[in-house]
Amino acid sequence: MRLDRPRSGSILVLSAFLMLVMLGMVAFALDTGYIVAVKTQLQAAADAGALAGVTGLPEGDSKALSLAQTYAQSNFASGRAVEIVPGEDLQLGYWNAETRQFQTLSAAQPTANALRVTSRLSTARGNQANLFFARALGRNNVDLQATAVAVLPSNFKGFKTPPAGENLMILPFALDLPTWEKALANIGSDQYGWDPETQSVFKGPDGHAEVNLHPEGNHLPGNRGIVDIGPSGGKTPTLRTQIVDGLTTADLNHHGGKLELDYKGELVLSGATGVRATLGDELSQIIGQPRILPIFSKASGNGTNAKFTITQFAGVRIIYVNMTGNPKQILLQPANIATRGGIPADPGETSSQHVYGLPYRAN
Repeated sequence: MRLDRPRSGSILVLSAFLMLVMLGMVAFALDTGYIVAVKTQLQAAADAGALAGVTGLPEGDSKALSLAQTYAQSNFASGRAVEIVPGEDLQLGYWNAETRQFQTLSAAQPTANALRVTSRLSTARGNQANLFFARALGRNNVDLQATAVAVLPSNFKGFKTPPAGENLMILPFALDLPTWEKALANIGSDQYGWDPETQSVFKGPDGHAEVNLHPEGNHLPGNRGIVDIGPSGGKTPTLRTQIVDGLTTADLNHHGGKLELDYKGELVLSGATGVRATLGDELSQIIGQPRILPIFSKASGNGTNAKFTITQFAGVRIIYVNMTGNPKQILLQPANIATRGGIPADPGETSSQHVYGLPYRAN
């Protein structure tokens, strides 16, 4: 009877082969994990740059790009500082919330509300990600990149109660459009200034003209005045609370839950011409604090029968109040304000200036 020979040598060869396969799988897993880790680092850099950059848009495009580059480059990927090339890695544009697409600036949409940041490691730049075990297979490095788009909402046709239910810092007054346009054009006196470092008002010029919210001359239709917002709008105690604390959910519910321009770009509010001197203390309390101010294009009626046609909203800062002198003054200047609860305007329309939402990552 013939017996089979022992096959220990075959098992040894098979074991060696399987060990090589396992080592290859481990090497592949390690390099794959390394690639995922580096891409995560690149994504963190892109996110930081985009979110920081859009916060600078109110101060100009160059400020936004500078912040994006600084914050993105403060991150590391593959053991080295992230390199951002402005002309290649930073793009200002417009985020279309309906299509969820980033669009480059154009004549139809010349103002940026978004910033795209790309962080990359590439052979062309000489900072490619070097692999470890894949070198045995002839792959020494890999090019990697990550992109982030951040948005700063900046054009609102109205406001509704924010998700957390906080008050909206909208003043119960209205300023006429021609005066607001003077403020935007920096036409007027420059007696007081705002110091952003100390967050305080100082007496002296700061390069930004002031306009007077208090009506000048006779209280005729067309003068700025008080607007009635809420079920008790127009009453002095209500106005005092709204000046200091903003509009409540109950105030907005009286108007259907929101203050919004209609399809014609208008919102008609009842009110009164003039500004009551008894509100001077409350106005003085908010000196230096940014607020949203309705802007009207036309007014009708006299006294407490006035009606204001609101066509825009503006970010402002009151910097001086004198309700006892002659002339009375409530001096304000344009100022950026961040808020929640904004209702985006349609593309191409201008419904607000200096009013911004909170930045968010779009992709």
